[in-house]
Amino acid sequence: MTKNRRPRVSGIKAGLGFEDLKRSGRATITVEEAGQLLGIGRGMAYECARNNEIPVLRLGSHKLLVPVPALLHMLGAGEENAS
Repeated sequence: MTKNRRPRVSGIKAGLGFEDLKRSGRATITVEEAGQLLGIGRGMAYECARNNEIPVLRLGSHKLLVPVPALLHMLGAGEENAS
C-alpha cells in the first residue's frame, strides 16, 4: 500500500510570481503558498512563520495565514508600482 501524499497546494501555481499575486486580489495566502513564492520548502516556511520571519495572522490555535500586503511590503514589492 502506498503512503498518502499531501495534495499539491493549488492556490499558487508553480512559476507564478509576486505580480501575479498582486493581480489576484487575494487578501491572504497559506504559509505553504508563501513558501512556494519564496522558493523555500513547507517545513522552512512554517519555521519562518513561527519565528515571525514571515508575517502571519494566527486564527485560533492552529490556522496561520499570510497577509499578502504585509508579505509584499516585507519583500519590497508593495503597491507603489501598481497601476
